[in-house]
Amino acid sequence: MTTARTWAQTAAEAGDAELALEAYGTAVGLLPLLAWRGLDRTVQEKRLTAVTGLAGDAAAWAIAAGQPERAVELLEQGRQVLWSQALQTRSDLSALAAVAPALADDLDRTRRELDGTEASPIVELPARPGWEMGRDLLTSALGGPYRVDTEDAGHRRRLAERWEGLVAEARRQLGFGNFLRPPSFAALQPATTGGAAVLVNASR
Repeated sequence: MTTARTWAQTAAEAGDAELALEAYGTAVGLLPLLAWRGLDRTVQEKRLTAVTGLAGDAAAWAIAAGQPERAVELLEQGRQVLWSQALQTRSDLSALAAVAPALADDLDRTRRELDGTEASPIVELPARPGWEMGRDLLTSALGGPYRVDTEDAGHRRRLAERWEGLVAEARRQLGFGNFLRPPSFAALQPATTGGAAVLVNASR
């Protein structure tokens, strides 16, 4: 990411719009890796904070290069890194299930584990003499019984690696080459049916 941003800034300083767009596009494409789903959410957010404004700069250079449609794609890709991960793990797998049911089942199982729906049972705090007040205060503060988090970082990384392997396998299926990839302008455009979408961008 550091190298890609340096490349982009150098091209921008030289006023080469085409090269700057290529470099910024590369950097934006690295965002999902920077905030890899195998990392803790706090780490993901901290890493993304370090590259705030990247997608806006990329979009600005796309416009300078005469490619406004590419600008829309870069803004969408940049603004929804963590959101797209959540959407991907909840994506409808029915189309894939029609051609590769076992693969779709594996993806569904893995996404549920990543979502945490199969982890950490609810554990009530012990009701021992003298503990009642502390138990009640903690239960109230947490909004319910204390949930024990049993998923360690290593387990999450393994789940993320499995997810990526399954997605790669899905993309090898006929007709699924763009499975869970960032949306194209053509895929985004129907959102403007009956009206318009306005994107306001700020960049140096």
